[in-house]
Amino acid sequence: HKMAWYEIGQGPTLLCLHGSYDHLLYRPMAELFAPKYRCVLYDQRGCGQSRFKVLNEESMHINRFVSDIEVLRNHLGLEKVALLGHSWGCALGLLYSQAFPNRVSHLILAGPGPLSDEMWAFYDANEERMMDPADRSKASQIAQAYQRARASGRGVPREIDEANIRMWAPVMFYSRDEADRFVDKYLEAGGYRRHAQGAQGFKREMQLAQAHKISAPTLVLYGYQDYEPITQAYLIKEKIPQTQIEFLNRCGHMAWLEQPGAFFESINAFVHSVGLPAEDAHESSLREETT
Repeated sequence: HKMAWYEIGQGPTLLCLHGSYDHLLYRPMAELFAPKYRCVLYDQRGCGQSRFKVLNEESMHINRFVSDIEVLRNHLGLEKVALLGHSWGCALGLLYSQAFPNRVSHLILAGPGPLSDEMWAFYDANEERMMDPADRSKASQIAQAYQRARASGRGVPREIDEANIRMWAPVMFYSRDEADRFVDKYLEAGGYRRHAQGAQGFKREMQLAQAHKISAPTLVLYGYQDYEPITQAYLIKEKIPQTQIEFLNRCGHMAWLEQPGAFFESINAFVHSVGLPAEDAHESSLREETT
């Protein structure tokens, strides 16, 4: 397994855990933080440039996703790491923080996905309600074609992926203009070739199963108009008492694109309010590497 990763900026390190694509669509988030932080993004196993010839239950087990974070932290020479996860990346951040609690200085969860099967039902209802009425009738067909293509292991054909992202984008964004811009960037980047493959052995309830082990200061950040169940912020705080909660108005699931200033300020204020490890002061230029 070769892990592809990218970094930009200088200052304290933020290790960013992407959602259901690869790191490429998260570069605008890294660029937002680059003036004050060293942002490291990597392609999780099975997506982007971190690919295998054979994807199977063993190579794609959730425990290996978690171990990859530890390998990269060690490779970067960080005693502790500040994690910034988005969507699916929040699940990885929670699992890593439970497995390696002494290695996490800060845990930032932007738009966490469903934490349980019950929360998945709320997510599903929000998605349906926010979907364009014209898309609802064909949503099931597109979703089934998309899942069949992913399960085949041969990738998702462009026409299916484009139909899927055009259906999803208005759900993910508060602003329709921002949704259209995202679709353009996604297609330009060849999104259908870059999807993350699903982790094997993952269950939603794992995310907070051992939350008592998490010792890092934690921030949960949601857009008020996110289709994810935003009341989960309080469920996380119940399990991780040191959690701070922030909400951003006129903002959906991609907060750094819709409210970049407020997104940066919320995270920057949180990080500095609880301090950073002294050894985490790095200066770096734009680099792309595999390890």
